[in-house]
Amino acid sequence: MSHPHSVGEIEWKFSVDAEFDSLHVVAADSKGFVLQPIGTLRLSAIYYDTEDLRLARWGITLRRRTGGDDAGWHLKLPLRRRERVELRLPLDDAPVGVVPAELLDLVAPYVRRAEVVKVARIDTVRGRTRILHKTGRPLAELADDVVEAHRDGQEVTRFRELELEAIDADAEKAMRRVAKVLRRAGAEPVDVPKLVRALGEQAASPPDVAQRPWPEPDDRAGDAVRAHLARHVRKLLRADVDVRRGQTDAVHQVRVCARQLRAGLKAFAPLVDEAWAGSMIDELRWLADAMGAARETDVLRTRLQRHAAELPEAHERIARDLVDAALEPQLARALDHARAALRSERHLNLLDALVAAAAAPQLTKRAKRPCDRVLPELADDAWRRLAKRAKRLDRSGDTHSWHRTRLAAKSARYVAELALPIMGRSMRPLAEGAAEVTDLLGEEHDAAIAQDALAVLAAAPGIDGAGGYALGLLAQAAHEDQQRLRARFLERWPRIERAARD
Repeated sequence: MSHPHSVGEIEWKFSVDAEFDSLHVVAADSKGFVLQPIGTLRLSAIYYDTEDLRLARWGITLRRRTGGDDAGWHLKLPLRRRERVELRLPLDDAPVGVVPAELLDLVAPYVRRAEVVKVARIDTVRGRTRILHKTGRPLAELADDVVEAHRDGQEVTRFRELELEAIDADAEKAMRRVAKVLRRAGAEPVDVPKLVRALGEQAASPPDVAQRPWPEPDDRAGDAVRAHLARHVRKLLRADVDVRRGQTDAVHQVRVCARQLRAGLKAFAPLVDEAWAGSMIDELRWLADAMGAARETDVLRTRLQRHAAELPEAHERIARDLVDAALEPQLARALDHARAALRSERHLNLLDALVAAAAAPQLTKRAKRPCDRVLPELADDAWRRLAKRAKRLDRSGDTHSWHRTRLAAKSARYVAELALPIMGRSMRPLAEGAAEVTDLLGEEHDAAIAQDALAVLAAAPGIDGAGGYALGLLAQAAHEDQQRLRARFLERWPRIERAARD
């Protein structure tokens, strides 16, 4: 069984009529590059999706294609406008009509429990022209496609399309010039895959979590709830896929999304049904915790390695070796745990609930009030809770008090940042103040965690005197860091509070 390999793709598409002479049009303005026709291909692709075309509506295509030099299973995932990543497997990785399990796993956050079935066949006759730099270096390829689409054994549409795809990382200038020439000659830019054009209106409809704009200040506060849920559920689904793809920092992004959704539901508590929100808050806490061990282990390792680099050379090596030996296996286990959580029934249930929540949150009567009356009240309440805790702190205080203040700061930050795009400048001081407090107290918390972890590590079997001494030096460095951060916070807090209240 193969593992999917990814290929970055920057591709611009244009719709043209049957009489459009693409080669002649481009050749008429080919200064700086050379056109090289490279023949014609016949391609045939079977496309797979759910009955309600969930993948197509998200801009995702899953197909088995024959013909050409890239025959195989292809999964295309959108990155940014006109940019996608294509994941490929060989044709023989699964029997005809059976989608490889590796690809089904990658789209599981979008598909969830829906069955993936054959939805269309697209046959293409492709004329290919390579666009070369004047030095002969390939920059891009222009494909001139005549497309026939079939559904349920019947031809449903026929059209012609040009695809301009980058070959070289420096192709953008040439591609822009070719695109300009094509548009000037009457080619119409197209921003959807062939499958969407083939399947029509249903495939072009919004996904099951549609993007929502932030409401205006005089719109209903419930619209802010909808916009927040939609924004972060969309991010969560994408981050989930990125974890399955093995992308760097993706586990952390899932955790961030879970915490933002949970914080939003808590911040909007007066606007949403308590029981409805409470069940999702509990499950989002579970998801964040499942991702948290990997993130916290990684942060801990980075911090301890930084402290180790400041030790005398002999102790640095011992400290580094002990930290790596303890934390690298721990990080691997934590990552395995995080991936297993994302593939669990519990996570699928949560995704179903979040998708439904983004479409139709259960709101209270207060959600009918305008944003400019409700959101400042919520932000002020959260800030007062933070200020009450912050004023009680002192440098020698217990770790629990500092941790509780950090949580209050995160809550105040989330509320202010939720209100910021709606309320504008009036909310900026609260958002910036809460962000500074959160960052300072987050660092303080990490230093406290480091000391606890070092105490456990020093007590482990096999730690000799030299190792214990090196770990003690690390613990001392973490303690000094914690005290420095506490002093910094106590110095900064009065100014932060004044700025937030002005």
